[in-house]
Amino acid sequence: MKFKKILCLALCAVMSCSLLASCASEEKPYDAADIKIGAHEKAQIAKNVNKALKTKDFTGGVSIAVNDSVVYSNSFGYADPVREHKLDGQTVYNISSMTKTFTAAAIFLLEKNSKLSRDDTLDKYFDASGKRRYLSTVKVGQLLSDKVSFGAYAPEIQSNAETAAVLKKYTHVANADKNNVKINRYVENYILDHGIVKDKNYLTSNYFLLGRIISKVSGTSYSDYVQKNIFDKLGMKNSGFISSKFNFGGYDLNNKKWHRGSEFPHMFNFGYMYSSYGIISCLDDMTKFYMALIDDTLGIDLVQKIRLAPSREYCGFKCDGNNLIAGGSVDIYSCYAHLNIQNNESVVIISNCSGRDDVMTTGEELYTVISSKVNGIIISSIKND
Repeated sequence: MKFKKILCLALCAVMSCSLLASCASEEKPYDAADIKIGAHEKAQIAKNVNKALKTKDFTGGVSIAVNDSVVYSNSFGYADPVREHKLDGQTVYNISSMTKTFTAAAIFLLEKNSKLSRDDTLDKYFDASGKRRYLSTVKVGQLLSDKVSFGAYAPEIQSNAETAAVLKKYTHVANADKNNVKINRYVENYILDHGIVKDKNYLTSNYFLLGRIISKVSGTSYSDYVQKNIFDKLGMKNSGFISSKFNFGGYDLNNKKWHRGSEFPHMFNFGYMYSSYGIISCLDDMTKFYMALIDDTLGIDLVQKIRLAPSREYCGFKCDGNNLIAGGSVDIYSCYAHLNIQNNESVVIISNCSGRDDVMTTGEELYTVISSKVNGIIISSIKND
Protein backbone atom coordinates (compact mmCIF):
# COMPACT_ATOMS: atom_id res chain seq x y z
CA MET A 1 0.00 0.00 0.00
CA LYS A 2 2.88 2.27 0.94
CA PHE A 3 4.57 1.46 -2.38
CA LYS A 4 1.40 2.45 -4.28
CA LYS A 5 1.29 5.82 -2.53
CA ILE A 6 4.96 6.48 -3.37
CA LEU A 7 4.37 5.48 -7.00
CA CYS A 8 1.32 7.72 -7.18
CA LEU A 9 3.26 10.69 -5.79
CA ALA A 10 6.10 10.02 -8.24
CA LEU A 11 3.71 9.95 -11.18
CA CYS A 12 2.11 13.20 -10.05
CA ALA A 13 5.56 14.80 -9.78
CA VAL A 14 6.49 13.66 -13.30
CA MET A 15 3.18 14.91 -14.70
CA SER A 16 3.62 18.25 -12.96
CA CYS A 17 7.13 18.64 -14.37
CA SER A 18 5.89 17.72 -17.85
CA LEU A 19 3.05 20.22 -17.58
CA LEU A 20 5.40 22.99 -16.48
CA ALA A 21 7.81 22.17 -19.29
CA SER A 22 4.94 22.21 -21.79
CA CYS A 23 3.70 25.58 -20.52
CA ALA A 24 7.21 26.99 -20.67
CA SER A 25 7.59 25.89 -24.29
CA GLU A 26 4.30 27.47 -25.35
CA GLU A 27 4.32 31.04 -26.56
CA LYS A 28 3.37 33.43 -23.78
CA PRO A 29 0.07 35.19 -24.42
CA TYR A 30 0.56 38.81 -25.37
CA ASP A 31 -0.75 41.52 -23.08
CA ALA A 32 -1.13 44.89 -24.75
CA ALA A 33 -0.54 46.61 -21.42
CA ASP A 34 3.01 45.19 -21.34
CA ILE A 35 3.94 46.35 -24.81
CA LYS A 36 5.69 49.64 -25.39
CA ILE A 37 4.40 51.27 -28.57
CA GLY A 38 6.87 53.90 -29.64
CA ALA A 39 7.68 55.62 -32.92
CA HIS A 40 9.26 52.50 -34.40
CA GLU A 41 6.29 50.29 -33.56
CA LYS A 42 3.84 52.87 -34.93
CA ALA A 43 5.83 53.05 -38.15
CA GLN A 44 5.64 49.27 -38.51
CA ILE A 45 1.87 49.31 -37.95
CA ALA A 46 1.47 52.08 -40.55
CA LYS A 47 3.61 50.11 -43.02
CA ASN A 48 1.49 46.97 -42.62
CA VAL A 49 -1.85 48.80 -42.87
CA ASN A 50 -0.86 50.95 -45.84
CA LYS A 51 0.43 47.91 -47.70
CA ALA A 52 -2.79 46.02 -47.09
CA LEU A 53 -5.04 48.88 -48.19
CA LYS A 54 -3.15 49.57 -51.41
CA THR A 55 -4.41 46.29 -52.84
CA LYS A 56 -8.04 47.11 -51.95
CA ASP A 57 -8.64 50.28 -53.97
CA PHE A 58 -9.79 51.80 -50.69
CA THR A 59 -11.14 55.32 -50.12
CA GLY A 60 -11.99 56.27 -46.57
CA GLY A 61 -10.25 56.20 -43.23
CA VAL A 62 -8.71 53.69 -40.83
CA SER A 63 -7.97 54.24 -37.16
CA ILE A 64 -6.33 51.90 -34.64
CA ALA A 65 -6.21 52.56 -30.91
CA VAL A 66 -4.84 50.62 -27.97
CA ASN A 67 -4.52 51.38 -24.26
CA ASP A 68 -6.07 54.87 -24.43
CA SER A 69 -3.85 55.87 -27.33
CA VAL A 70 -4.36 56.19 -31.08
CA VAL A 71 -1.41 54.42 -32.70
CA TYR A 72 -2.54 54.79 -36.31
CA SER A 73 -4.98 57.06 -38.11
CA ASN A 74 -4.99 57.82 -41.81
CA SER A 75 -7.42 58.67 -44.59
CA PHE A 76 -7.21 57.83 -48.30
CA GLY A 77 -8.92 59.55 -51.20
CA TYR A 78 -11.13 62.59 -51.65
CA ALA A 79 -14.47 63.90 -50.49
CA ASP A 80 -15.45 65.38 -53.86
CA PRO A 81 -15.14 64.54 -57.57
CA VAL A 82 -12.90 67.50 -58.43
CA ARG A 83 -10.40 66.38 -55.78
CA GLU A 84 -10.32 69.65 -53.92
CA HIS A 85 -10.93 68.23 -50.45
CA LYS A 86 -8.97 65.27 -49.17
CA LEU A 87 -10.54 62.94 -46.65
CA ASP A 88 -9.25 63.34 -43.09
CA GLY A 89 -10.12 62.42 -39.53
CA GLN A 90 -12.79 65.12 -39.29
CA THR A 91 -14.58 64.27 -42.54
CA VAL A 92 -18.22 63.46 -41.81
CA TYR A 93 -19.84 60.16 -42.89
CA ASN A 94 -23.23 58.58 -42.41
CA ILE A 95 -22.40 55.66 -40.09
CA SER A 96 -25.76 53.99 -40.73
CA SER A 97 -26.44 50.95 -38.53
CA MET A 98 -23.42 51.67 -36.36
CA THR A 99 -25.93 54.04 -34.75
CA LYS A 100 -27.32 51.01 -32.94
CA THR A 101 -24.22 50.77 -30.74
CA PHE A 102 -24.85 54.36 -29.57
CA THR A 103 -28.50 53.57 -28.86
CA ALA A 104 -27.46 50.54 -26.81
CA ALA A 105 -25.00 52.68 -24.85
CA ALA A 106 -27.80 55.18 -24.12
CA ILE A 107 -30.03 52.39 -22.78
CA PHE A 108 -27.27 51.19 -20.45
CA LEU A 109 -26.62 54.76 -19.29
CA LEU A 110 -30.27 55.14 -18.32
CA GLU A 111 -30.18 51.79 -16.54
CA LYS A 112 -27.02 52.83 -14.69
CA ASN A 113 -28.92 55.90 -13.43
CA SER A 114 -31.92 53.73 -12.41
CA LYS A 115 -34.19 55.31 -15.00
CA LEU A 116 -35.13 51.96 -16.53
CA SER A 117 -34.31 48.27 -16.42
CA ARG A 118 -33.65 45.88 -19.26
CA ASP A 119 -36.07 43.57 -17.46
CA ASP A 120 -38.91 46.10 -17.86
CA THR A 121 -41.64 44.81 -20.15
CA LEU A 122 -42.75 47.01 -23.03
CA ASP A 123 -46.23 47.55 -21.61
CA LYS A 124 -44.55 49.95 -19.17
CA TYR A 125 -43.71 52.29 -22.06
CA PHE A 126 -46.34 51.61 -24.72
CA ASP A 127 -50.08 51.07 -24.90
CA ALA A 128 -50.62 47.31 -24.51
CA SER A 129 -54.36 47.13 -24.91
CA GLY A 130 -56.22 44.92 -27.40
CA LYS A 131 -53.99 43.09 -29.85
CA ARG A 132 -50.94 44.62 -28.19
CA ARG A 133 -51.27 42.60 -25.02
CA TYR A 134 -48.23 40.64 -26.16
CA LEU A 135 -46.09 43.63 -25.10
CA SER A 136 -46.37 42.46 -21.50
CA THR A 137 -44.21 39.46 -22.45
CA VAL A 138 -41.43 41.38 -24.25
CA LYS A 139 -38.57 42.95 -22.29
CA VAL A 140 -36.57 46.04 -23.12
CA GLY A 141 -33.36 44.02 -23.10
CA GLN A 142 -34.71 41.70 -25.77
CA LEU A 143 -34.92 44.59 -28.23
CA LEU A 144 -31.12 44.82 -28.06
CA SER A 145 -30.67 41.31 -29.43
CA ASP A 146 -31.81 39.23 -32.37
CA LYS A 147 -33.99 37.06 -30.10
CA VAL A 148 -37.03 39.28 -30.74
CA SER A 149 -37.72 41.05 -34.00
CA PHE A 150 -40.50 43.48 -34.88
CA GLY A 151 -41.48 42.93 -38.48
CA ALA A 152 -42.10 46.44 -39.77
CA TYR A 153 -38.91 47.32 -41.62
CA ALA A 154 -38.22 50.95 -42.53
CA PRO A 155 -38.43 50.69 -46.35
CA GLU A 156 -41.70 48.82 -45.94
CA ILE A 157 -43.00 51.60 -43.72
CA GLN A 158 -42.07 54.22 -46.28
CA SER A 159 -43.43 52.29 -49.26
CA ASN A 160 -46.79 51.64 -47.59
CA ALA A 161 -49.31 54.02 -49.24
CA GLU A 162 -50.85 55.20 -45.97
CA THR A 163 -47.49 55.71 -44.31
CA ALA A 164 -46.08 57.48 -47.37
CA ALA A 165 -48.88 60.02 -47.11
CA VAL A 166 -48.03 60.64 -43.47
CA LEU A 167 -44.34 61.00 -44.28
CA LYS A 168 -45.14 63.48 -47.03
CA LYS A 169 -47.34 65.47 -44.70
CA TYR A 170 -45.07 65.62 -41.68
CA THR A 171 -41.50 65.21 -42.97
CA HIS A 172 -39.57 67.93 -44.74
CA VAL A 173 -36.21 67.59 -46.46
CA ALA A 174 -35.25 70.99 -45.10
CA ASN A 175 -35.75 69.77 -41.54
CA ALA A 176 -35.48 66.16 -40.42
CA ASP A 177 -37.99 66.94 -37.63
CA LYS A 178 -36.09 65.18 -34.87
CA ASN A 179 -38.80 66.21 -32.41
CA ASN A 180 -41.74 65.56 -34.70
CA VAL A 181 -44.22 64.07 -32.28
CA LYS A 182 -46.85 63.15 -34.87
CA ILE A 183 -44.65 61.11 -37.17
CA ASN A 184 -42.89 59.35 -34.29
CA ARG A 185 -46.22 58.41 -32.78
CA TYR A 186 -47.54 57.21 -36.11
CA VAL A 187 -44.52 54.99 -36.84
CA GLU A 188 -44.56 53.70 -33.27
CA ASN A 189 -48.17 52.58 -33.66
CA TYR A 190 -47.45 51.07 -37.08
CA ILE A 191 -44.62 48.93 -35.70
CA LEU A 192 -46.43 47.83 -32.54
CA ASP A 193 -49.61 46.94 -34.43
CA HIS A 194 -47.67 44.77 -36.88
CA GLY A 195 -46.06 42.94 -33.97
CA ILE A 196 -43.24 40.42 -33.76
CA VAL A 197 -42.21 38.10 -36.58
CA LYS A 198 -40.97 34.56 -36.04
CA ASP A 199 -38.17 34.75 -38.57
CA LYS A 200 -35.21 36.94 -37.69
CA ASN A 201 -35.57 40.35 -39.29
CA TYR A 202 -33.24 43.32 -39.52
CA LEU A 203 -33.49 45.15 -36.19
CA THR A 204 -34.38 48.61 -37.48
CA SER A 205 -37.78 48.67 -35.76
CA ASN A 206 -36.36 47.28 -32.52
CA TYR A 207 -33.98 50.20 -32.26
CA PHE A 208 -36.65 52.70 -33.25
CA LEU A 209 -38.63 51.50 -30.20
CA LEU A 210 -35.53 51.73 -28.02
CA GLY A 211 -35.12 55.33 -29.18
CA ARG A 212 -38.72 56.03 -28.22
CA ILE A 213 -38.12 54.52 -24.77
CA ILE A 214 -35.00 56.67 -24.33
CA SER A 215 -37.02 59.75 -25.18
CA LYS A 216 -39.89 58.86 -22.84
CA VAL A 217 -37.64 58.00 -19.91
CA SER A 218 -35.22 60.91 -20.28
CA GLY A 219 -37.90 63.51 -20.97
CA THR A 220 -36.00 64.78 -24.01
CA SER A 221 -35.51 63.75 -27.62
CA TYR A 222 -33.31 60.77 -28.45
CA SER A 223 -30.89 63.01 -30.34
CA ASP A 224 -30.60 65.50 -27.48
CA TYR A 225 -29.96 62.72 -24.97
CA VAL A 226 -27.19 61.15 -27.07
CA GLN A 227 -25.69 64.55 -27.81
CA LYS A 228 -25.44 65.49 -24.13
CA ASN A 229 -24.55 62.14 -22.58
CA ILE A 230 -22.31 60.61 -25.25
CA PHE A 231 -21.11 63.10 -27.88
CA ASP A 232 -20.42 65.97 -25.47
CA LYS A 233 -19.04 63.76 -22.72
CA LEU A 234 -16.54 62.06 -25.04
CA GLY A 235 -15.62 65.22 -26.96
CA MET A 236 -17.16 64.02 -30.22
CA LYS A 237 -17.36 67.48 -31.77
CA ASN A 238 -18.04 66.42 -35.36
CA SER A 239 -20.90 64.03 -34.66
CA GLY A 240 -24.60 64.67 -35.02
CA PHE A 241 -27.71 63.47 -36.83
CA ILE A 242 -28.70 63.21 -40.46
CA SER A 243 -30.30 66.31 -41.99
CA SER A 244 -30.33 68.22 -45.24
CA LYS A 245 -27.16 69.97 -44.06
CA PHE A 246 -25.35 66.69 -44.44
CA ASN A 247 -23.84 67.23 -47.87
CA PHE A 248 -20.78 65.02 -47.94
CA GLY A 249 -20.39 62.90 -51.08
CA GLY A 250 -18.86 59.70 -52.31
CA TYR A 251 -18.22 57.51 -55.32
CA ASP A 252 -20.49 54.75 -56.62
CA LEU A 253 -18.17 52.09 -58.05
CA ASN A 254 -20.96 50.23 -59.83
CA ASN A 255 -22.27 53.23 -61.77
CA LYS A 256 -18.96 55.11 -61.98
CA LYS A 257 -20.60 58.21 -60.61
CA TRP A 258 -20.05 60.70 -57.81
CA HIS A 259 -22.93 61.57 -55.51
CA ARG A 260 -23.61 64.27 -53.00
CA GLY A 261 -25.38 63.50 -49.72
CA SER A 262 -28.28 65.73 -50.78
CA GLU A 263 -28.97 63.36 -53.68
CA PHE A 264 -30.43 60.88 -51.21
CA PRO A 265 -33.47 62.70 -49.80
CA HIS A 266 -34.95 59.46 -48.47
CA MET A 267 -32.19 59.49 -45.86
CA PHE A 268 -33.64 62.71 -44.47
CA ASN A 269 -37.15 61.26 -44.55
CA PHE A 270 -35.95 58.70 -42.04
CA GLY A 271 -35.40 61.34 -39.38
CA TYR A 272 -37.73 59.30 -37.18
CA MET A 273 -35.27 56.39 -37.44
CA TYR A 274 -32.50 58.36 -35.75
CA SER A 275 -31.97 55.67 -33.13
CA SER A 276 -31.46 52.95 -35.74
CA TYR A 277 -29.28 54.57 -38.41
CA GLY A 278 -29.42 58.34 -38.14
CA ILE A 279 -26.03 59.32 -36.72
CA ILE A 280 -23.32 61.05 -38.74
CA SER A 281 -19.76 61.04 -37.45
CA CYS A 282 -16.10 61.11 -38.42
CA LEU A 283 -13.13 58.80 -38.02
CA ASP A 284 -11.69 60.66 -35.02
CA ASP A 285 -15.01 60.70 -33.15
CA MET A 286 -15.79 57.06 -33.88
CA THR A 287 -12.37 56.13 -32.52
CA LYS A 288 -13.12 58.04 -29.30
CA PHE A 289 -16.41 56.20 -28.88
CA TYR A 290 -15.06 52.68 -29.34
CA MET A 291 -12.04 53.44 -27.16
CA ALA A 292 -14.50 54.60 -24.52
CA LEU A 293 -16.38 51.29 -24.74
CA ILE A 294 -13.19 49.30 -24.18
CA ASP A 295 -11.97 51.60 -21.38
CA ASP A 296 -15.52 51.85 -19.95
CA THR A 297 -15.27 55.64 -19.81
CA LEU A 298 -19.07 55.82 -19.65
CA GLY A 299 -19.20 53.44 -16.69
CA ILE A 300 -21.70 51.04 -18.25
CA ASP A 301 -19.49 47.95 -18.72
CA LEU A 302 -21.05 47.45 -22.14
CA VAL A 303 -18.25 45.32 -23.61
CA GLN A 304 -18.42 42.70 -20.87
CA LYS A 305 -22.22 42.59 -21.04
CA ILE A 306 -22.03 41.93 -24.78
CA ARG A 307 -19.52 39.13 -24.21
CA LEU A 308 -21.78 37.51 -21.61
CA ALA A 309 -24.99 37.91 -23.61
CA PRO A 310 -26.77 34.69 -24.63
CA SER A 311 -27.19 36.07 -28.15
CA ARG A 312 -24.27 36.26 -30.59
CA GLU A 313 -25.76 39.52 -31.89
CA TYR A 314 -26.27 42.07 -29.14
CA CYS A 315 -26.23 45.87 -28.90
CA GLY A 316 -25.33 46.20 -32.57
CA PHE A 317 -22.31 43.88 -32.22
CA LYS A 318 -21.57 40.32 -33.22
CA CYS A 319 -19.50 38.59 -30.57
CA ASP A 320 -16.77 36.06 -31.35
CA GLY A 321 -14.78 35.38 -28.19
CA ASN A 322 -12.48 38.34 -27.58
CA ASN A 323 -13.61 40.02 -30.80
CA LEU A 324 -16.64 42.30 -31.05
CA ILE A 325 -17.60 43.31 -34.59
CA ALA A 326 -20.07 45.92 -35.83
CA GLY A 327 -20.83 47.31 -39.26
CA GLY A 328 -23.28 49.41 -41.21
CA SER A 329 -23.81 50.75 -44.71
CA VAL A 330 -26.27 52.91 -46.61
CA ASP A 331 -26.03 54.24 -50.14
CA ILE A 332 -22.40 55.32 -50.62
CA TYR A 333 -21.31 55.05 -47.00
CA SER A 334 -20.02 52.14 -44.96
CA CYS A 335 -18.49 51.78 -41.53
CA TYR A 336 -16.92 48.90 -39.61
CA ALA A 337 -15.52 48.47 -36.11
CA HIS A 338 -13.56 45.59 -34.63
CA LEU A 339 -12.79 45.55 -30.91
CA ASN A 340 -10.14 43.10 -29.68
CA ILE A 341 -10.86 42.94 -25.95
CA GLN A 342 -7.76 40.94 -25.03
CA ASN A 343 -5.48 43.66 -26.40
CA ASN A 344 -7.64 46.69 -25.49
CA GLU A 345 -7.58 47.38 -29.23
CA SER A 346 -10.20 49.12 -31.35
CA VAL A 347 -10.12 49.36 -35.13
CA VAL A 348 -12.46 51.63 -37.10
CA ILE A 349 -12.75 51.46 -40.89
CA ILE A 350 -14.98 54.03 -42.56
CA SER A 351 -15.59 54.61 -46.27
CA ASN A 352 -17.41 56.85 -48.76
CA CYS A 353 -17.07 54.50 -51.71
CA SER A 354 -19.93 52.10 -52.47
CA GLY A 355 -20.24 49.16 -54.82
CA ARG A 356 -18.15 46.76 -52.76
CA ASP A 357 -19.14 43.53 -51.07
CA ASP A 358 -21.10 43.55 -47.86
CA VAL A 359 -19.47 46.01 -45.45
CA MET A 360 -18.97 43.37 -42.78
CA THR A 361 -17.20 41.09 -45.25
CA THR A 362 -15.03 43.89 -46.60
CA GLY A 363 -14.19 45.24 -43.16
CA GLU A 364 -13.35 41.83 -41.79
CA GLU A 365 -11.25 41.08 -44.85
CA LEU A 366 -9.20 44.22 -44.32
CA TYR A 367 -8.87 43.46 -40.63
CA THR A 368 -7.70 39.92 -41.32
CA VAL A 369 -5.09 41.07 -43.83
CA ILE A 370 -3.49 43.47 -41.32
CA SER A 371 -3.84 41.34 -38.20
CA SER A 372 -3.26 37.87 -36.82
CA LYS A 373 -6.98 37.67 -35.94
CA VAL A 374 -6.08 36.18 -32.57
CA ASN A 375 -3.58 38.76 -31.38
CA GLY A 376 -4.97 41.71 -33.31
CA ILE A 377 -3.27 44.35 -35.42
CA ILE A 378 -1.02 45.82 -32.75
CA ILE A 379 0.64 42.60 -31.70
CA SER A 380 0.92 41.06 -35.16
CA SER A 381 2.52 44.24 -36.56
CA ILE A 382 5.15 44.36 -33.85
CA LYS A 383 5.77 40.58 -34.00
CA ASN A 384 6.34 40.70 -37.75
CA ASP A 385 8.83 43.54 -37.54
